[in-house]
Amino acid sequence: MSKRDFWIGVGCVVVGGALLASVRDRPGLMTSDVLGSSWFPRTALGCMVLMGLVLALSNLRALARPGRPSDSAAPVAGPDWRRLIAVWGTVALVAAYVAMLPAAGFVLATPIFLLGAQVFVVLVTGQALRPWTIAGVAAGATAVIYLVFTRVLGQWLPEGTWL
Repeated sequence: MSKRDFWIGVGCVVVGGALLASVRDRPGLMTSDVLGSSWFPRTALGCMVLMGLVLALSNLRALARPGRPSDSAAPVAGPDWRRLIAVWGTVALVAAYVAMLPAAGFVLATPIFLLGAQVFVVLVTGQALRPWTIAGVAAGATAVIYLVFTRVLGQWLPEGTWL
């Protein structure tokens, strides 16, 4: 239990609630036989608000207690380069994916992004590289996302100019 987790939960509730209110005017949850355009944002933001409430309420007792040593920030000798590389590497991968989508399209850009992201995680964490597992996850996740969005939700994904 920590005060920081309480405030993170409150932040999730506030931000999620505000965004949920902003999608209120979108078309309904069901339009004919497919889910409407507001289904995904409402569902994701509703989960964000619910999980924020759970986090805040489960850490509510931390506010009543005086500061404990675990709640205070310990002095840091210097920057944690491994974490900085992990954060900025992830930002760079996502930026590259977003930049690649218009030209490559979803079907080509997504497995490339997922392969790169998994290899990056392996390199940063020092885990063993399992090429078949990484390729299988990239291909499987791309296929599942494609089928869910195009067949179940009736939403088009970027096609790209290369294909």
